[in-house]
Amino acid sequence: MCNEEEELEVEVKVFIEYKIVSEKRDTFMQLLPDLKRNTDEHGGREYKIYEGTDQPNLIVEEFLIADIGRYQMIKTERLNPDSPFWNKHHEHIVGGANKLHIWAFKTLK
Repeated sequence: MCNEEEELEVEVKVFIEYKIVSEKRDTFMQLLPDLKRNTDEHGGREYKIYEGTDQPNLIVEEFLIADIGRYQMIKTERLNPDSPFWNKHHEHIVGGANKLHIWAFKTLK
């Protein structure tokens, strides 16, 4: 297997960061089980969601995913403004999908 193929198959940690609209906080909190369930359905593991202690309403989701291909699929879907599932989530984000930040990190060897 060449290095490029190995890179695609490496497990990555995904971080998704955004700020929620203060006035929509209560309805956002009701979506939390859906966020975890959707992540699980797409192969995410060890899902956690955090709120900034110094920045209320700043949200960071964290989970592991098996490979870069799945990460790219999740990223594309999460940023899709036409997705009925994600559109209702984007309504709670200050700036909508344009202010949703998604990163993947691999372990350094």
